Amino acid sequence: MQPTHLTRSSWNIREATAQHYQWFKNMAELHEITLNWLEKLGMEKPGHLLQRGVSPDIADTLGILERISEQHPGTKDFSSPDHVKKSLDALLDDTDPEDLLSRLEHTVEVVQAWTLAHILGQTKDTNRIASRNQLEQVAWNSGRHCSKTRWKNLGPHQRGDLRNLLMTYRNSPLSGYPYKRGLLVKRAAPEEIWLELLNCPHRSARVEVKTGAHDLCLIHRSWTQGFLYELNSRVIVDHQVSDDPTVRCEQRWTLLR
Repeated sequence: MQPTHLTRSSWNIREATAQHYQWFKNMAELHEITLNWLEKLGMEKPGHLLQRGVSPDIADTLGILERISEQHPGTKDFSSPDHVKKSLDALLDDTDPEDLLSRLEHTVEVVQAWTLAHILGQTKDTNRIASRNQLEQVAWNSGRHCSKTRWKNLGPHQRGDLRNLLMTYRNSPLSGYPYKRGLLVKRAAPEEIWLELLNCPHRSARVEVKTGAHDLCLIHRSWTQGFLYELNSRVIVDHQVSDDPTVRCEQRWTLLR
């Protein structure tokens, strides 16, 4: 069941809400990680390579995703609310905005998982660690840039309390906002945050994402580290990966003394 704040009174009204625009912005910035990988490694966009062997829904949505990709670098463009609004409005078709955004989200996640698997699969075993480190560094930079553009006006006193940083993270591309509960907070104190990750790749229902969940989860850890570092360079992120489907991945944030 969709949240009431995303429900519209008439199916033929194609007007997006504030939640739709934020959802779209988060997706664009999540896709930015993938685009930055391709740019860093000098690779072409994977759209035409994915046309074969994917579901019809993904194939149909790849063209829309390519249009978003053409606006790269997205983290710069999508820091502007006006740009976000114009970009989503231009993509709206005769379907409900939730349908369009759900298809886009599915495609963004699958493309990112496929791209990561493709890059690592093309890497020789002797270079695999170096390649992984490079991909994680790109994700770290993407997270830092996202935080910088979104929260540049956050004051020094606010940055010193991890509970405030948690509030910024709740609305990030990895949080599941606006329609998923992505974080289970087990402890929230000024100098310690303990989270269970409900929206990490291990929890995905998408087969393409779950297949490479371990590697992708580590990439998202690096993005989170960069996001928090920009807000407070003293933050340490302890990320516990669980490949056991019955145990969720966790994060503990603490402050370096």
